[in-house]
Amino acid sequence: MDYGLYSYSFDDLEVPVRSLEQKKVFDSAKFRYPSRMVFSKTPEVDEAQAIHLNEYFLYDTINGKRAKIVLPKQIGSGLIGIHFPEVDQKGTRLTIYGHNLDTLQQFATYKLFQSIRFR
Repeated sequence: MDYGLYSYSFDDLEVPVRSLEQKKVFDSAKFRYPSRMVFSKTPEVDEAQAIHLNEYFLYDTINGKRAKIVLPKQIGSGLIGIHFPEVDQKGTRLTIYGHNLDTLQQFATYKLFQSIRFR
């Protein structure tokens, strides 16, 4: 759990997708791109469908607050979490997450996310 102005937002889970042509340009310039960067024939489609990610991202409103929910694509392997980018007028954030949960744990955690209430 992480609570504060700089709470973890899952942004590092996102992976940039670039075209194969861009890879050629990067390679010819000896550009050192991030290891998580993906190159594709159809980068716009692949990025929009997020087929290269290990997690699903959902957005919901829970108790009147906007939330980003992360679920692993493979149960038992990956991250499940919820991030509220603004829980008060000061910009305080709240993030709750777990790793490698089994089916029952993941279901209980998701139910817990739905039960969160703010004053």
